[in-house]
Amino acid sequence: MNSKFNWITLYLCLPTILSCSILIASEPSNSEIPEVNHREASMGELKIVRNREDLASLNGKKVKLVGYYTSQSSKPTVTGNPDFQGVYIKSQIVLEDGTVVHIFPSWNKQSLRSPLEMQKYKGKIVQGIGVVEFEVASSINSQTRESFINLEEFKDN
Repeated sequence: MNSKFNWITLYLCLPTILSCSILIASEPSNSEIPEVNHREASMGELKIVRNREDLASLNGKKVKLVGYYTSQSSKPTVTGNPDFQGVYIKSQIVLEDGTVVHIFPSWNKQSLRSPLEMQKYKGKIVQGIGVVEFEVASSINSQTRESFINLEEFKDN
């Protein structure tokens, strides 16, 4: 009975054992085709947004947004933390036709940017990668509409 069980086990495991031995014994490919970095490949396929028309046509899509980095800082009068002594920094990317695209919606906490980021990029041409939204109504005031990018990656040009 025990030897019969061993033969059945071997019979069931043999395909797995053979396929593993083939993988171990195979030589690396000498192909002339370079390996593809999937992250770089997907970045190369992104559409570039440079103006309002591009922004409107690519609404809701992941894109590469190119423009000038600008920012404004303000000292809040009321905050959720009474000990907060700093400033709020909100930043935008201004496209070649003057269209302003906020980095995250201005009513969202993610839109607060660091002083280090502001110093590094202010006035420079930058690339922001992320999903763009065209003229969305503010969740705080439905009369206010703005375009923004849900930023995934950011760098200077």
